[in-house]
Amino acid sequence: MNQPTIASLHTLRRYSKYFNMNFALRLTLLSLIGIFGFITNSNAQCAAGYTTTISGLGVLFTNQATGSYNYIEYDYGDGDFDANISSPAHTYDDPGIYIACQFIMDTMNFNCFDEYCDTLYLGGATCMAAFDPYLDGLDLEVYNESLGDYDSLWYDYGDGNGSNSANPTHSYSANGYYTICLSLYSNDTLCDSTCYEVYADDTPCDAAFSYSDDNLTVDFTDESTGNYNAVYWDFGDGFGTSEDFDPTYTYFTGGTYEVCLVMYDSVNFSCDDETCKFVTVEDGGGGGGGCDADYKYTENQLELTFTNLSTGGLINTWDFGDGSGIGFEENPVHTFAAPGTYEVCVTTLSPFPFCTDTYCEFIDVKEYTCEPTFTYSFNATNAYTFVNTTIIGNVTSVLWDFGDGNTSAFPQPSYTYNAPGTYNVCLITYDEGNECGKTCQSISVYPLSVETAVSSTDFKLIPNPNHGRFALKLPTQLESKTLEVRILDLGGRLVYSAQIEAENGRVPFRLNLATGAYIMQISGEDIPVVTKRVLIE
Repeated sequence: MNQPTIASLHTLRRYSKYFNMNFALRLTLLSLIGIFGFITNSNAQCAAGYTTTISGLGVLFTNQATGSYNYIEYDYGDGDFDANISSPAHTYDDPGIYIACQFIMDTMNFNCFDEYCDTLYLGGATCMAAFDPYLDGLDLEVYNESLGDYDSLWYDYGDGNGSNSANPTHSYSANGYYTICLSLYSNDTLCDSTCYEVYADDTPCDAAFSYSDDNLTVDFTDESTGNYNAVYWDFGDGFGTSEDFDPTYTYFTGGTYEVCLVMYDSVNFSCDDETCKFVTVEDGGGGGGGCDADYKYTENQLELTFTNLSTGGLINTWDFGDGSGIGFEENPVHTFAAPGTYEVCVTTLSPFPFCTDTYCEFIDVKEYTCEPTFTYSFNATNAYTFVNTTIIGNVTSVLWDFGDGNTSAFPQPSYTYNAPGTYNVCLITYDEGNECGKTCQSISVYPLSVETAVSSTDFKLIPNPNHGRFALKLPTQLESKTLEVRILDLGGRLVYSAQIEAENGRVPFRLNLATGAYIMQISGEDIPVVTKRVLIE
């Protein structure tokens, strides 16, 4: 039975459209992926497989999969795929080497998940030359991505120099355009070659920006320097992005957001840099005449205690959204009859001078059937281990909130914080996808030594943006460590997950992802969770 490849995980992204998944189902799938990494074949009741009949550029795929699956998909390796065709025929546009994969799954019981991949040589192709160049000023790094059978290679750097190393480095002596060519040989006979034109430029490439805000609306100004022609903004709220140089963005709610700007040369790949800032925006009220309605609340299952934060008004009224009528208390305590989502509004009013304002918020009112508890421990490197000790209630999955914006669906996660401080860690328990309990504890995190500290800027994606083939370059102190890499789309769906070990300080990736922006999370023992943005073109 086949062990699922790396592609198995990012393939899950496609099936969200097949399932039309609601939040509970997505949470269940993410929990399974988070706990097991993937649904392992030791538990699977199916095995993927196919045979091929090749005629020129046409391939007939004959299904050999076995077991209890009800969904099948073929990824032909050229950007095309077919779903729910058992034995499809596919014609490739060009000769070459392609990795074709079959994916099968039981979408009803989730007890079957498998993938089978094979390499196809079409049109007489025996090898395929491919490489990724990365320029940092005048310094070149080249990463070989070639496929097929070859026993030697040669890079021509375009300046009279070359190398027969698989992943060489080179320094140009002057700014300018250079054509880099890779040639592959088998028994001293050329079997394939390919070239890239790059521009080497030692002009510093530095990302920078400024901003000004007017309540929830923020004007951003790109102040980057260097030879670049494209930018990508992430406004830090999980929704907003832009490729405009000087965008204006309006947030839904007030808060503090980490805004990041990536600037890059999309033509010659000679320049790329990233910078991030924390931006705080505030709700502006808007009642006019000095009235500003607002409130906060605390919850104890069906009972909510409201604290009126409104200013400027003499009369305050409450609508709890459950049909119970209007309340006039300053700071009411209200008990809802049943769990659900209620729109609770406070209105503040002043008759003279006249002003009025209303603030509303949708509140999820819960009635718990579980009583979650947990313990935690930590070591000298501030690696915290959390253990779910819940015994009351039917708990089928959990979600940990570490109090710094990061979460985990592992039953007993280990976590390292980015910075010292006091964090409110919460354990949320679920009964078949329904929240059934929540408990929180405050923990104190103490500073780590400088020697162990790493930050997002210590990790490099080469190149970025890319077409799904790129490398993660690690800081020196992590080159011998095992790390976990998770990639999520901007909707929070996990599209890739794997444990990695660096080879010569870099980890290659070959992903089949749709065009867009993704979030890469890198974690490991004794290091904080590091976030990078991956741009797929």
